[in-house]
Amino acid sequence: MRRTIDYDCDENSNETRCCRRSLVVNFDDFGWDWVVAPRQYDAYMCNGECPYAFQTASLNAYITSQSKNRVPLCCAPKKMSTLALIYYDHDSELRYSKLPNSIVESCNCA
Repeated sequence: MRRTIDYDCDENSNETRCCRRSLVVNFDDFGWDWVVAPRQYDAYMCNGECPYAFQTASLNAYITSQSKNRVPLCCAPKKMSTLALIYYDHDSELRYSKLPNSIVESCNCA
């Protein structure tokens, strides 16, 4: 039976198949002291194997994985969401922006 990839794994999971895993981004680690909020957030990441029984992201992904060249499928973001960010601009004025494609919502094999 084919399985969709909308699946989360935690740090204690022994899951080796493609799933969404936590990846906390701390802006202090980048030296981004101009970011006010959030100081850190969970961006998540996609990681794991893509066995044959998994549903692929597209027909093209399936065909290339089955072709003579056997291009392997990789675990990749399927759906992303926006991060709201409050920061100081170069004039030291407080700003609000939305950063698209900053948070992985779900993963699939592509």
